[in-house]
This record gives sequence, structure tokens and C-alpha cells, in this order.
Amino acid sequence: IEYLQIILTNIEKLSNNHDKYRIIFYLNSRIAWFYEKDEKYNLAISQYKIILSKIENLDNHDLTVCIIDEALQCYESIGQLYYQLNEYNLAIENQLEGLELIK
Repeated sequence: IEYLQIILTNIEKLSNNHDKYRIIFYLNSRIAWFYEKDEKYNLAISQYKIILSKIENLDNHDLTVCIIDEALQCYESIGQLYYQLNEYNLAIENQLEGLELIK
């Protein structure tokens, strides 16, 4: 995880382009996946929320189908993790946020 975070920090310093964002989202999702496998669900949720906050800060012209798909996958993963934590209301709330994104 630490190695991925170092790579992520270096990539974030690069100039903006679609490949940069795809790599950033991929690395963040891999970090979240490692947290999930270690059953550190709250850390995984936080990592997915980092991805969503980065997506929310993008201009509309930077949004691609891949990035929107990444956001939807994050909402799905967060919902599943809340379910694992028996936080059913938060799981439903999160799914509603994902549906709002689709609109």
C-alpha cells in the first residue's frame, strides 16, 4: 500500500490528461482493494471516497465514460462495504448517491 501511495503521489504531480486520471483512479481502487482484503473496511471506504472526491472536482470536459464508470463502481463498493459493517442505512444512502450521479 505504501509503495502504491508513493507512485500515486508522483503521478498526481504530472500535467492533467485522461490517462493520468485513469491511473490515479486505478491506483486508489487497488489501495482500497488491499484494505478490503485486510478487512479494514472503513479505510477502504475512505479510499473509495477519495476517488469520488477527485471525480467531483473534475471539469465536465474531463469526464469520460471510463471515469463515470469508475465513480459508479466506487458507489457500489462503498455500499457493499457498509453492508459488511452492518450499516444498512449508510449502504442505502450511498446507493441513492450513486443513482443521483446517473441522473
